[in-house]
Amino acid sequence: MFRSKLFDRYPLPVVIDRASGYTALLFCALAFPVLYIVSRYNYNLFHGLADIFTIVIAGTVFVVAWNSRRSIDNHYLLFAGNAFLSFAFLDLLHVLGNKNMGVFPQYGNLGPTLYIASRYVLSISLVTAPLFINRKLRVAPVFAAYSLVTLLVLLSVFYWQNFPVCFVEGVGLTTFKVMSDYIICLILLGALALLLLHRRSFDARVLRLLSASILLSIATGLAFTLYADPFGVMNAIGHFFQIISFYLIYLAVIETGLTQPQNILFRKLKQSEEKFRNLFNNAEVGMFRARLDGAEILDANESLLKIFGRTKEEVLGKPSVINWADPHQRDEMVRRLKANGRVVDFEYKMLNKNGEIRDCITSLNAYLEEGILEGSTWDITDRKRAEEELRRQREWLRVTLSSIGDAVMATDKEGRITFLNPMAVALTGWQTEEALGHPVQRVFRIINEKTHQPAEDLVARVLSEKRVVDLANDTALVTKDGREVPIEDSAAPILEGGGNVMGTVLVFHDVT
Repeated sequence: MFRSKLFDRYPLPVVIDRASGYTALLFCALAFPVLYIVSRYNYNLFHGLADIFTIVIAGTVFVVAWNSRRSIDNHYLLFAGNAFLSFAFLDLLHVLGNKNMGVFPQYGNLGPTLYIASRYVLSISLVTAPLFINRKLRVAPVFAAYSLVTLLVLLSVFYWQNFPVCFVEGVGLTTFKVMSDYIICLILLGALALLLLHRRSFDARVLRLLSASILLSIATGLAFTLYADPFGVMNAIGHFFQIISFYLIYLAVIETGLTQPQNILFRKLKQSEEKFRNLFNNAEVGMFRARLDGAEILDANESLLKIFGRTKEEVLGKPSVINWADPHQRDEMVRRLKANGRVVDFEYKMLNKNGEIRDCITSLNAYLEEGILEGSTWDITDRKRAEEELRRQREWLRVTLSSIGDAVMATDKEGRITFLNPMAVALTGWQTEEALGHPVQRVFRIINEKTHQPAEDLVARVLSEKRVVDLANDTALVTKDGREVPIEDSAAPILEGGGNVMGTVLVFHDVT
């Protein structure tokens, strides 16, 4: 897609892609000379052809929007489609209302009046339409509302005859007509600003075409403020701007809607697919899709390729990319898949491209109607190694604590016993299964050896102060059978990574 340096620097989306630009230029090159010659020969014919082109485009926009109303996911177009239908009807009456057409001779020149009415309807609608980008539109009430607005405009012009006059013979455009054109241009600028504000909801090409169309519609209005003769040069220039503006609407809505509906009618669906594709490609877990018959790989993300140590060319279209370290594991996984149509958290060992044994865990889902197999794979080699190292360290700690000459006891943050080493069992007289889960004070007491009064609650102090605490001298531990054993005691907090206390560890030394 062609993008100018100016557009890259100033992101006002008025630059049209190269293909649309060439098409528009060819259209202008062929149509404008013919229309100019027609305007010199018969201006009424030129005026009629220009407006008929506009009416056909506006009516077709409504047809596209209306027939997509049940599936369209951006209701901006659906709201605007109703506005274009109302505009098309009023614009048709605008053509018939010109005095030289002779359709409504008793009303004078109604062309400028109905033109202003149609422009008000369309401009106000375009500034309102962004409200429905992310809101669901109730089609029937909106259609009824536009029908009522159109009817009121016609009653104001033809029956009540209170719609302000826009052109006076021999005088020219009225103040109301000129000011209305300027007001409509300001409304269209607001519509453009809101469109750009919601630019992420539109395809880039469609956004540029719609924005350029609104700018040309503003140019149309400005040109129509400058003519004194409805058949003069400025009026013709305004109609040329109008033709180009609606041709861009055709490219943005009708052509795109028919040839690339995902870019306008189903924009959110396309964005969801793109978001899913990005999540698939960037997921930390390995993900793939394959055919059930032969397990030919259809798609695989970067994480899966990294696990297998292969490139996408080595994987896509191939029947299998797993080198099983144990073929029995493969048979077991196939058996489970055939039995249940899915496999959850299946662990196995595989050989990657470099011959390294990797521990993996995978989950599979088989979609029989589609003949598709989808799966997720995690490389848990590092986790398994970490778990083995943790298990080894725990075993080393258990052996160390079991062989140490002092009694060691641990509690949780509530002061309940969670661990006793063999020396603690021997010292207190309490078996492990008897002590676990009970508060320290319930299992044994620590007293002052001289006064026989309870000593300080060591566990509570450690939990409160979060530091190592030693008991005073002359302390004794009262065992299960009531004996008093002189001890030296110290306690320390067990801290987690964030510094929070998880429990305490106590060490008793028999000083008998």
